[in-house]
Amino acid sequence: MRIVERIILPVIILLVLLPATTALSSEEAINIVKLQVIETSENKDSLKAYRWQAPVLSAKEAYREPFEFDEPVWFFWIDDYPELQFAHPNRFVFVYNDEFINVLGATWYPENLSEGKLFYGGKRGIFERIMTFLRGLA
Repeated sequence: MRIVERIILPVIILLVLLPATTALSSEEAINIVKLQVIETSENKDSLKAYRWQAPVLSAKEAYREPFEFDEPVWFFWIDDYPELQFAHPNRFVFVYNDEFINVLGATWYPENLSEGKLFYGGKRGIFERIMTFLRGLA
């Protein structure tokens, strides 16, 4: 019984707790997206970015096949031209626990957009909104 109490039990506890303590937090994932995706975007003053409340195992662009993952990832959606209706350029962003980031171009919103929460709304004025609209028409 001493071996179980002194060696095996602590190892089991460590294995159970380790994944929970090394997971990327929501705030860490948001900061990664802000620094690596939003701040490097030409249209950072006009785009809108949404985040999901918890990591996901899949995400689906409307009218397309779903993206599926072996492990939970943080999911973000960036609407590059929020003034435009229907299909237009946007991005699906996935942040893994090891801080790897995968950005995929898309043309439609996520199917479960109602689950997303706006966390970045740009800083544009009327001139920038008009230019964004005109660029979308081109």
